[in-house]
Amino acid sequence: AFFSDDMNKASAETVANYILTLKAGVPVVAGNTLPTFTVVYNVLARQSTLTYAAPTATTYALSDLILTVSGVKDTQGNVVDKASSL
Repeated sequence: AFFSDDMNKASAETVANYILTLKAGVPVVAGNTLPTFTVVYNVLARQSTLTYAAPTATTYALSDLILTVSGVKDTQGNVVDKASSL
């Protein structure tokens, strides 16, 4: 995720602020899971990098997902909310 402002590093690296959901029309398959990931924020690049765990046979493909950023704050305390396809 790229940001136009300097972000609060702690909130930008909080995994719970990045929510993965299925795109409309993607069928829910019993037993399938959303990918798990970690987040690292690069202050100079104003970028959060999500690193996903190795997919398994039952992990949805990234192309089937939407990433919603919610609760990440800039250094002034303003909250950023944004959704985008992966």
